[in-house]
Amino acid sequence: MVKCKKMLPTIIISATASTPGPEVARIAMENKVPAHHIFTVTVQDGKRELTIEQLREVQLMASRSVAVSRLFVLCDFDTAAEQTQNTLLKSLEEANEKDYFILYARSLYRIIPTIRSRCSVVNQFGSGNLSVGAEIQEFTRRLFTEPYFYLSAPCSSALTAERAPAFLDEVVLSLRDYILQPGVSGAIRELLRTKSLIENNNAHPQLSVDSALIAAQNILRASR
Repeated sequence: MVKCKKMLPTIIISATASTPGPEVARIAMENKVPAHHIFTVTVQDGKRELTIEQLREVQLMASRSVAVSRLFVLCDFDTAAEQTQNTLLKSLEEANEKDYFILYARSLYRIIPTIRSRCSVVNQFGSGNLSVGAEIQEFTRRLFTEPYFYLSAPCSSALTAERAPAFLDEVVLSLRDYILQPGVSGAIRELLRTKSLIENNNAHPQLSVDSALIAAQNILRASR
């Protein structure tokens, strides 16, 4: 059962992240949130992502003290840019006990670490690992068979210094399912080495991830 706790938002990883799920009504009932105090934010028509204006509006609403519980539901939260996601951070840190947040997303790694660290995570994809969604599982499967596909794959492109380590973490966690296959442990070491370089600001995030994936794939192919 999905249940929001005081001061702790919930990230729900879902294939239908564009629309609220049945858990919203359940959480509202469990926490006595009136229907007119459920605020849902979705990507606007003609847009491809949540905008900073939308998140600022949520921030403004959350800053106002009220006597009843409120539930803020943000769909497709992982489409928001890093700066836009950061707009919500203060609201999560300073939320009063009557405020609850649900963030829907298709991919956990696209949510900035400072947000993820303040949330519980519920994975509705059915993966045994809460951190790895279907997109990364498919990415990892292709890593064994399709040379250089990752150089143009959406999930491994436009990676910043903040998102690149989280992306590498997900790939490593997904590779763990193949740990007994030849070359996998070596590929994992290469990815973790690159993650450490990026975290210590010693490498360009996108170029380093590209190079690490090429090296990891070469290790996997050479071991087969």
